[in-house]
Amino acid sequence: MALEEEQAREDAAPDAVDAATWRAWWRAAAEALGREAPALDALNVFPVPDRDTGKNLQATVRAAWAALETFPASSWAESVRAVARGALDGARGNSGTILSQWIRGVAEELLAGPTPGRWARPSAAGP
Repeated sequence: MALEEEQAREDAAPDAVDAATWRAWWRAAAEALGREAPALDALNVFPVPDRDTGKNLQATVRAAWAALETFPASSWAESVRAVARGALDGARGNSGTILSQWIRGVAEELLAGPTPGRWARPSAAGP
């Protein structure tokens, strides 16, 4: 049954990631981190048990989303750059800084490709 569910999810996946999908994903990510921040904070015990990992990740993603909201919905490249810049500028703590660098790497890959749709479905043949 799990394989069938996975196939159904894949079939429902968009064929391309456009600016509207990109915005919706970041909004959903910010909302999810808002719900899950306390659980992530409770897990945080290394290197210092300051219990702020969830809050730091949430602040970083919210900063990325806020930066994204400043660009026209139709500008794919600008919205990708805005997310990367917003995450870097809004990064909090070690976890936020690491996440912002990951986001920057994803943004660079998205902008390097011929179309954003190449990220929608991984190739069965591999990278």
